[in-house]
Amino acid sequence: MRVLLAALLVTATLAGAPLGATAANGSGNEIVRTATLSLTPDQPGSVHAEVSYDLPDGLRSLSVTPDSTLTVVDAEGFRKDGNSYVWDGRTESPSLSVRVQVNRTYDGRHATDTRQGYSFVATPDWAIAPVPTMRTSWTWVGSGQVTLDRVAEIDGEGATGGEIAYLGPHETYTASAANQDLTLVVPEAATPAERPEAVLAALADASMRLQVGARDPSVFFVAAPTGVGWGPAGLEYGGSDVWVEADQRLDTPGDTWVHEYVHTRQAYEPTAATQWTIEATAVYASLLVDLEAGRIGFPAFHDTLAEGTNERYAGAVLSEPSTWDSALVPYRTGALTAANIDYGLRVGDRGSYADVLGYLNAYDGNVTQSVFLDAVAAAGDRSDRVAAERWTETTATPEMWSLAEHDRAFETLPARIAMSFPATAFRVTGPTRNVSTATPPTMVAGETFTATVDVANTGGEPGNYSVLLDGPNETVERATGTLGAGENATVTLTHTFTETGTFTLTAGYRTVDVTVLPPADPVVSNVSAAATNVTAGDNVTVAVTVSNPANRPANGSIPVTLDGTEVGAVTVALPPGASTTESVEVTVPTAGRHTVSAGGQSVTVEAMEPRRTAIGTPGFGVATALSALLALALSLAAAGRRR
Repeated sequence: MRVLLAALLVTATLAGAPLGATAANGSGNEIVRTATLSLTPDQPGSVHAEVSYDLPDGLRSLSVTPDSTLTVVDAEGFRKDGNSYVWDGRTESPSLSVRVQVNRTYDGRHATDTRQGYSFVATPDWAIAPVPTMRTSWTWVGSGQVTLDRVAEIDGEGATGGEIAYLGPHETYTASAANQDLTLVVPEAATPAERPEAVLAALADASMRLQVGARDPSVFFVAAPTGVGWGPAGLEYGGSDVWVEADQRLDTPGDTWVHEYVHTRQAYEPTAATQWTIEATAVYASLLVDLEAGRIGFPAFHDTLAEGTNERYAGAVLSEPSTWDSALVPYRTGALTAANIDYGLRVGDRGSYADVLGYLNAYDGNVTQSVFLDAVAAAGDRSDRVAAERWTETTATPEMWSLAEHDRAFETLPARIAMSFPATAFRVTGPTRNVSTATPPTMVAGETFTATVDVANTGGEPGNYSVLLDGPNETVERATGTLGAGENATVTLTHTFTETGTFTLTAGYRTVDVTVLPPADPVVSNVSAAATNVTAGDNVTVAVTVSNPANRPANGSIPVTLDGTEVGAVTVALPPGASTTESVEVTVPTAGRHTVSAGGQSVTVEAMEPRRTAIGTPGFGVATALSALLALALSLAAAGRRR
């Protein structure tokens, strides 16, 4: 009989992961899906993808459903079931051969304009294609979680960030800023209007200026060849991958390069009422970055935003898309509204629109109109909320400010406290482990948690910061301080947990949960005896192998029994994933078959009766000894008669 510790069904829509990324848990319980893309010169408009799966032990079922742009041309280890493909349960590395329809019109919510045309293109010589996605569900048996890890590769020349793939000859340029890696791929077929080094410098500058959270570890850009009928001038896809037409310049107001980069820093999900903020924020933020970087002057900044007052947008209510007569409303009226929210916050020395975006990025859930207005109020005060409400829920349109007003509001930036977690921000110490991790592990009472936070004031005035660890009912630890303009610090917060529960660490816009649970129960995986044939009354050494398959420390005392009666115990304390073997001396009192058990595992020991030894005179057998005794008795009797 097999004991099933857990049987869970997980359904997930594939999410992006950078090329070569590994699953976060590192436990070996990952389904690794590798999509290898290649050009198909004889089939322009599409590319080929070989999608293979490496499966963990304990997986019981796997089902994948390709999206409508994928055509499965061959399957190994899968059988077709309606629109899905189901693993046969036997093939160790099942795979699907897929034709990816690449040539398609605008696909995604982020684009720099509303032109009609292609969003992805495949030619005989090169392609800019989306990495294929498939809805995936699976079940497994065992402890812990089974996760999905996506890997994208190119067969031949090319490069990918995991969401967008470029196939064909190219040059790659890289830079880094604010703990972010920037990659720019320039195809051989492209003729860039800007030097690649200048584009990367502009992106690095934007990365440092935008203190709004949601900074991906890496961002992938492709300078797209022109002349193929692109729709938008640029497209962000999947959160951190972007293509931009190679002829786009940096000195145009709200340039496409920075505009699309801003989209990679928007991690929130809007509702219909706040959909306008996606493009409005990208337009305004890219304009302000270009102005502050000196690539455009104030007249271009002013005139571009002032287009939002054009009569053609007069009847539009931003929070009601059904009132928009033009798809340009978010780009024009929306950008002017976002700009005026920022201006009002700065004039009052209360904050900036960067604070609003930071709150939205940190919000857990869909950003409704109420959430948006709350974020404005959190960055400023009630007056800012009232103004934002009027501009977004009526046809009222704000005006553009003058150069003199701009200088007064923007000359001295308010305090802008930015917080981030380094690569190994969290340390756990306790009786069984001392580790540093990128995300807080599940902890147990008695362990000590230390969080490291990098804090910087990128504004123009001194500002206060606070790092809080909140329990279910109160704040249990805090670290606070003040930073002058341009100053930075590394802050640590330490707490030893004495009770279980979910605790929340808050550092600026960033929040992470710390879960504290009771220790896991250790699991006995084997029981063995040093000897399985012994003499009754002897001791036998029993080895008990104990492991901890849980994601938190385990401890406990495990009884060792002989035929159901406790005769000893092993006591262990193990970190996650560890095992140990402990020995116990067990006395086997009687002859016969005996069972030694611990934690559901057992071993059988056979005991024999002790061997008995006869007493006699050396050199004489039993019969000889009896004869001698009889002779002695007769001799004594005869002697008695003679007396």
